[in-house]
Amino acid sequence: MDAAALITRLETAQSSFHNLELQLADPDIASDPKQLETISRERSRLEPLVIDYQRLQLLDKEFDEATKLLKDSKDDKEMGDLAQEEIQRLDVLREELVKKLTIALLPKDPRDERSVMLEIRAGAGGNEACLWAGDLARMYERYGQKIGWSVKPISSTEADVGGFRELILSVKGQAVFSQLKFEAGVHRVQRVPATESQGRVHTSTATIAVMPEADPVEVQIDPVDIDISTARFITLHFYGKKQKKKIEMPVKILLMFLKIMLFDEKAQKVFLGVSKFSSKKPGNVSKEASLLNNFSS
Repeated sequence: MDAAALITRLETAQSSFHNLELQLADPDIASDPKQLETISRERSRLEPLVIDYQRLQLLDKEFDEATKLLKDSKDDKEMGDLAQEEIQRLDVLREELVKKLTIALLPKDPRDERSVMLEIRAGAGGNEACLWAGDLARMYERYGQKIGWSVKPISSTEADVGGFRELILSVKGQAVFSQLKFEAGVHRVQRVPATESQGRVHTSTATIAVMPEADPVEVQIDPVDIDISTARFITLHFYGKKQKKKIEMPVKILLMFLKIMLFDEKAQKVFLGVSKFSSKKPGNVSKEASLLNNFSS
């Protein structure tokens, strides 16, 4: 980018910055939280650029003064040497600042300013992979707190030995996606885990997904378009004692207009638990636990 184009774009950015500051002082905008957030975010994005441009203008002014001093000190060798040193110093500073501004003006991913949902899943490695996923979660949490982000857990599945099998974090702050988007992928560690008794080195992995926060969209769902079904669990003659237990919970939600079906995970766990438990001691059960999977809206 040549010097003229750089200055033109910097002037445009500075003008936009001043206009945004005037808008923030407008009472009508101050009373609209959504618009206020949008303008404040854009102002925060432009502020470092404007500050660096002002520094560049100051360096140009000092450079011109040093050049003029060098011309006026032809008869004073000591003053001329000092002016020459100052010109060289200012030239180095100006070159670094111009490079920084050129990079700052490059096109950016429009999602860079968004907050993210960070999903961490244990991969290969068994219990050690769960511990590794927990270490990664604590690392991101502490890093976010250090730079002022808000890090909150949304959902988690903890492992028996510690750590997490799955963890979803909500990370909110300024330009979160721009700093975390390259963290997505598989993270591997080779170490002697806490679960190892013989001192052998294990390789464990965890996968990370970084999803930028979507724009809020208002959706109106007609109750007619939702089909909520339930499953009934009935246990009869459990361990020789005549008992009747009925548990009814939502296990299936069908969004007909989107053709999406959602299942309740807890219901599936209850079913698996009853099936495994009843199969361990069949002799003590006169009638094995049965599941009447009757879906009714």
